Amino acid sequence: MRVSLLSACALMLALAVAGAARATPALTAEHVRLVCATDLQKYCPDAKPGAGTVRACIRAHFMRFTKPCRHALLTFRDDREGRSDVAAAPSP
Repeated sequence: MRVSLLSACALMLALAVAGAARATPALTAEHVRLVCATDLQKYCPDAKPGAGTVRACIRAHFMRFTKPCRHALLTFRDDREGRSDVAAAPSP
């Protein structure tokens, strides 16, 4: 389940912003998955892939995640959306 959750999170992050994706993002979903693995296991152990449960869990517990994980998530999102304001919290 751990690998499945982490893989689902990486896929969810990639698909969540796929419409605005650049050809070569500065930060990959794999990097985010690795940086956030501990946080996802700690705060989202029961989140199942599909129906937005992993994404919802990330949003619900975002401020509890470690600073490196939060930064990776924000940078990944901003890279995919073509933004550079990584200090902002994730949009609802």
